[in-house]
Amino acid sequence: MFIFGKRGQITAFVIIGIVIVVILSLFFVARKTIFLPTTTENLNLELNEIESNIIDCLNRDSEQNANEIIEKIGLQGGYLEPVDYSFISYKDSEVSFLCYNIPDDEACMNRLLTIEEMESQISENVKQSLNGCLDFTSFQRFKPYEITTGTLDVKTKIESRAVILDINYPVTLKSKDNMVSRNKFTESFNYPLGELYEISQDIIDDEATFGFFDTLSYMQLRKGEFKIYLNKLYPHKVYQVKRDDNSYVFQFAVEGEPA
Repeated sequence: MFIFGKRGQITAFVIIGIVIVVILSLFFVARKTIFLPTTTENLNLELNEIESNIIDCLNRDSEQNANEIIEKIGLQGGYLEPVDYSFISYKDSEVSFLCYNIPDDEACMNRLLTIEEMESQISENVKQSLNGCLDFTSFQRFKPYEITTGTLDVKTKIESRAVILDINYPVTLKSKDNMVSRNKFTESFNYPLGELYEISQDIIDDEATFGFFDTLSYMQLRKGEFKIYLNKLYPHKVYQVKRDDNSYVFQFAVEGEPA
């Protein structure tokens, strides 16, 4: 007769316990996947998870997430990829000259981008970021439906106190009996880029015309809602503009002429 020792009994119980846990896990996975009733309601719940995945990609921990892109365009004066000799290095940022020096003249040449040009840059960079992040493999595995996707497109809207991203990305879930689709996913970011752009426009207009801007009088006129900092880096100037109640910064340089 073979008699288990205490250690053998414990080992057997552990193995049986592991087997039970694996079986239960497979059961719950199967219930949620293979045996998932493919009602319209359940398919819409699955679409909600896919939408969350898309939003997560916008905010993923990466230098190319949407937050980083929008913050970068502010720190670089509206240009995400400034070309050589069009910027000055300042506090780890490539700050674009938004007013080029005119030799022997106090005025300068305005090169501020339009809102539409900045929106286009944000859209293209966010699109590239999403293309490198989106992966629906986990949603398709063992699921009783098919996922099909269309062409990804991103539209950016810069408002006074928010930057809104509309992700146009047709996603369809189709089972034997039902089909659901969603085409648009939207995320809003609390960045006052539109307001700071307008103030920067006022600064550059004065610099381009008179070669000077009165920061103190302007801030008083705006009742302290905004802070404008002027940093002189001979022979250039760097302006930083922000709301008093928001950390987002729009900064740019005005090119000077060496004496």
